[in-house]
Amino acid sequence: MAINRNEITDINSAKQLKYDGQDLTAGEKAIFDNLFTNQSFDLGKTQDTAELLETVIMAKKATEFKRDLHEKLNEANTKYPDSVTAINTNGNQFTEALNHQISLRTKTPQTPTQKNEA
Repeated sequence: MAINRNEITDINSAKQLKYDGQDLTAGEKAIFDNLFTNQSFDLGKTQDTAELLETVIMAKKATEFKRDLHEKLNEANTKYPDSVTAINTNGNQFTEALNHQISLRTKTPQTPTQKNEA
């Protein structure tokens, strides 16, 4: 269930969406306020943060390693540093999601071809 970034027109619309099928907590909604504490509103940055937040939520819920989620989280560190910082203001959620995926990777049995890719 991916969010539709076209439904995001401002901070409030980003807060009202369902992320991985659920409403955001108060702390998760505050992420969008933290995103623009020292700068003016940026629609693209808000949309990017919303998509990354959904990835974080999905990665934290995962019970097995998901390569696509892990790659999105890794890319985000360089591609969306402001979003990562804002998400981490709410209890280091980004870092927890990345660490959770890494821990699952070491627990997930790998086939011989997966071991060569790792």
